[in-house]
Amino acid sequence: MKKLLKYFSTASTVPLVIIMSLLAFSANLNATVNKFIHVNFNVVAAACSINAGNVISVNFGDSISTAGIDGKYNTVPIDYKVACDSPYGAVKMKLDGQPTQFDANAIQTNMTDLGVRVLQDGQTFPVGTWVSVDYSAMPTLEAVLVKTSGAKLPGGEFSASATLSVYYE
Repeated sequence: MKKLLKYFSTASTVPLVIIMSLLAFSANLNATVNKFIHVNFNVVAAACSINAGNVISVNFGDSISTAGIDGKYNTVPIDYKVACDSPYGAVKMKLDGQPTQFDANAIQTNMTDLGVRVLQDGQTFPVGTWVSVDYSAMPTLEAVLVKTSGAKLPGGEFSASATLSVYYE
């Protein structure tokens, strides 16, 4: 029974209570001596917020040369703040959005051949992938425009949307 308790003490807490109750009940049926097992634990649900729940806006400016869009031209910072209650262990971040047809790590805009790639500390932030980060030194995020190779983009406004998530590991 000690082996079972050792194994289940590392499992999630809800199944632990159920299994501990079943083990105690089972011990009462099959043993001549009744033993009470007492387990104390504390479940902490820590939370993180990004920009205090406000939308993060990225402005590429009013004068973008469509011919110059190459994944390096006009890189702009993404201003964001992450606040977590009592951070424990590693923190992970994920960027979710509709990827473009031509670049799986760029978010699709409302223009077919135009996307927005997000950089994390200068490297491509892969769309849909959890990435470990250091909470005490959150990464610098930047956005850069990318386009289908050889595409001639029309002028005009564009938009894109994505979701940035943070959680404790």
